[in-house]
Amino acid sequence: MKLPDGHNLRIEVEIGTINRGLKLAPCDKAEPFLPGSTRLWGRANVGLRCVAGARWTTFIPVRVAAWGPALVARSMLPAGRVPQLDDFVVQEVDWAANRSAPIANRNLLDGRELIRPIAAGQPLLTEYLRIAPTVRAGDPVPVILEGEGFSIGIEAVALSAAADGQQVRVRTGTGKVLNGTVDGRSVKILR
Repeated sequence: MKLPDGHNLRIEVEIGTINRGLKLAPCDKAEPFLPGSTRLWGRANVGLRCVAGARWTTFIPVRVAAWGPALVARSMLPAGRVPQLDDFVVQEVDWAANRSAPIANRNLLDGRELIRPIAAGQPLLTEYLRIAPTVRAGDPVPVILEGEGFSIGIEAVALSAAADGQQVRVRTGTGKVLNGTVDGRSVKILR
């Protein structure tokens, strides 16, 4: 989680109550515990175990909110869009309300695209972005075949989308399918 300089998260904790219908035996000493892989982030349960005077275990619901600045969509943004700074406003949101962290740093938008639509008023989460492909399926791309002492250039068509440095399959004019690595707007194949 990267917050802009000078910003911190404001933590709020709400502790629920034990079910009033429970009939628990009197306890001399109780100890709290966190079940399994529970994280105290968002909604969770804290266990309470009687260790002296009786033998029982119960759970208390808790909610941990972590309020801080995040980019929030001004309007509906479709999947596949390369987000722009003007698409968002900075608002305070609960960072613990979602599985992944909201994005607060506008620099993290560079070279990214949305993998799912975002509704107006919804925070931009890290899981909603991926590196924007530099080559998309159907794009004509120059292919450079390189080997020891030679380099050949041909034209081909990308069969899938890929970002710089990623593998992509291309089809040459003769129908041959090759695998290569995206390098800017071209595809390199080393032999």
